[in-house]
Amino acid sequence: MQLLDLPADIIDEIIGHSLPSGFEAFALCCRAIYTRAAPKIARHNLLKQRWKCTTIAGSKNQSDILRILCEIACDPLVGQYIESLSLRGHGGGSNVDTKNDGFKSNENVMASIKSMVLHSECFNNAGVDAQLW
Repeated sequence: MQLLDLPADIIDEIIGHSLPSGFEAFALCCRAIYTRAAPKIARHNLLKQRWKCTTIAGSKNQSDILRILCEIACDPLVGQYIESLSLRGHGGGSNVDTKNDGFKSNENVMASIKSMVLHSECFNNAGVDAQLW
């Protein structure tokens, strides 16, 4: 069976799983795949531009970190686009919306952030007891 013999919904799933690292190469493998991937190209380019090099620091460091965690908790794909994370900038980089703190009052978003952090590999490797923290 060849790739293009697969049902369109399976091809769409493959395209979705190729984000971000293999998306461009896969989308360019043939015209049919490019046509199926076209609706995701603008979002891919936006996420790549916005999150590739992320900077957080300055007086609002903790708020900026929480905002980035919020973005990742709401859309885990965001975390896969971050290639460089600098903690020595001036804070509020172009990828951090410093004017929007509304997510802090959203219990569902805050629960998602907490769950994401508590279930992260780094948190588990640190051996931190979440009940004592």
